[in-house]
Amino acid sequence: MKTVIVKYKVTNLAQWRSSQQELYDLLVSNGVSSIRTFSDPNNPNTIYHIFEVDDFDKLKNWIETEAQSDLQNKPLSDLQVIARELEDIWTFETDLHQIRKDGLLKEFDFVESMIPLYRRFQMQLLQYSVIVYTAVLGLFSVSLKLGNQQNQFENIILTAIALLPFLIAILLLVFWTTEIRIRRASLHISKVIAPKMKDLSGGLDILTWEASPGAQLKLLEKLLSASASLILALSLPSLCGSVLYLFFAGNATKVVPDYIVWIGLVLLGLFTILTSWSSIKHEVR
Repeated sequence: MKTVIVKYKVTNLAQWRSSQQELYDLLVSNGVSSIRTFSDPNNPNTIYHIFEVDDFDKLKNWIETEAQSDLQNKPLSDLQVIARELEDIWTFETDLHQIRKDGLLKEFDFVESMIPLYRRFQMQLLQYSVIVYTAVLGLFSVSLKLGNQQNQFENIILTAIALLPFLIAILLLVFWTTEIRIRRASLHISKVIAPKMKDLSGGLDILTWEASPGAQLKLLEKLLSASASLILALSLPSLCGSVLYLFFAGNATKVVPDYIVWIGLVLLGLFTILTSWSSIKHEVR
């Protein structure tokens, strides 16, 4: 229901009063549920109407098609004034509806663009981890070919393996941040933008993907569609390397103290769990 206030002046107050019932009947039969009429005490020719409109579409249709024929033989111009005022209000409502829709579409375009942006960041993080692991493997292969200088390279490799969890943990922290921002954008679309679009479209269910992206998948497919597999690919080699360093490297060859390696291992394991859980919670819906 909409409340509409119309103000206008009449030239012949007595004649205007005699025509009011006919005016009220026309408006009530065309979408107006109630009418309250007031006059200015200081200027009785100034009239105010307060309309409660139940069916604006019906009122609009009457104004555009039948109002002119209903009112054309009336001597009073105030009826046409009311019709014009209501038509102006409808035009304003239509323009406002379009403004809201355009603004909402621009908001959707901006928020939706954040998702592929952060996905690209995640792919870049995976590329960085591949470069790091390739470098460590390269050092290991070189050490196998050096003969007498092999021990020096073994120390370098063991140091890299021991400290690698700290670097991978930092990459995972950035990955986790991007995952949270993707989740934020997705939830904004499903919780804020989609309901507004549904209201503006007259109840149509649109933008339903973000509300349940895995609705058509089985449980295993949902798990594989999450970023957890990428997160494990990023962290698992470093986790395994740290475990090998702690339990299989001889004390004589260890350069980094065990407690430092344990700190890196715990940080990396913690970030792996938190990042995987954040991804699974978002994707498995």
